[in-house]
Amino acid sequence: DGFISGDDLKDMFASLGKVVTDAEVDAMIREAPGDINFTM
Repeated sequence: DGFISGDDLKDMFASLGKVVTDAEVDAMIREAPGDINFTM
């Protein structure tokens, strides 16, 4: 759909070898000024 979800973020970090918690992902999403898309 063009937007990055929490699961997408977790998968991206996992592909880089970093494990992030749900709380960390939620904090990242809250810091964004709106929906996160591929052009942000």
